Amino acid sequence: MSRHIMKTLPPDEAYWCTAERLEQMAIQNLYQLELSLATPLPH
Repeated sequence: MSRHIMKTLPPDEAYWCTAERLEQMAIQNLYQLELSLATPLPH
């Protein structure tokens, strides 16, 4: 997930991104992914 985030960040943001910030963004993205997958589809 961290690799994907680094690839999708704007270049200036990726340059200044710390390891801690990258970890926070990865956790947030994984949490959002989990929420979207947990939602049942309407029939």
